[in-house]
Amino acid sequence: MKPSVLYFEGQPRYEQKFLKRVFEGTNLRLAVLVRIAGRLSRSGTLDETELADGFPTRLEELATYDAVILGQLTAQELSVEQELAIVDFVKQGGGLLLLGSLSKDDWQDTALEPILPVDLFTPLEAEHYLEQPFGLSRVERGTVDLHHPALLDARGEVWLPTLETPALFVETPVAATRSGANILLEGQSDDGETTVVLAVWEEGRGRVGVLAAIDTWRWRMKLPPEDQTHETFWRSLVAWLVDSELVAEAPATTPP
Repeated sequence: MKPSVLYFEGQPRYEQKFLKRVFEGTNLRLAVLVRIAGRLSRSGTLDETELADGFPTRLEELATYDAVILGQLTAQELSVEQELAIVDFVKQGGGLLLLGSLSKDDWQDTALEPILPVDLFTPLEAEHYLEQPFGLSRVERGTVDLHHPALLDARGEVWLPTLETPALFVETPVAATRSGANILLEGQSDDGETTVVLAVWEEGRGRVGVLAAIDTWRWRMKLPPEDQTHETFWRSLVAWLVDSELVAEAPATTPP
């Protein structure tokens, strides 16, 4: 059976559109739930009943997925029951990725905050970072080296940003990680400001990551069509989240 990932996005944006393309035709199913003008839109579901009531409120519902991605959401858009279900889901072996803008004002004192691998800035602390692109670099920090499985490509080689890799925007920078977390990507602006871009750790039997950038879709738009930076990055990261060796192109089927 294909690994399944539930992606809940707080607003329609390019990141969601391009992520759907990354996993089309692969051995992974991406079910997408997007809030649009106060309503929820679904795609990639197996039938009309899946996610019909919105984001799951019980562990039993979440357990049908291997990982959850939360994108551009405020904590107020999740109920306490939903947060607790996510925490239980992770501790029992599920994957969780928070994608995009994260504010201490939103997530402090929530059920999710203790399982995140990062410390968050308040908006006031982050003001001088806004509207700056951050060039990426791999770092060797935390408890593992550069060969962390979250950023190994399909050949088992280390994924590395290059000078040609487009810079990304980070709306709410990440100040630091918690003990035991691994910083896999950090960014530096032209002004010399730095931020953690990607940090991961294991929580209970599950895996949690925070990707602070809001626009990895720029890699697909600004790099040549044959360049696989965007696809390789996301397939490697999600393979780690779902605890699978590889997210790959699904084999072609031969007509009977």
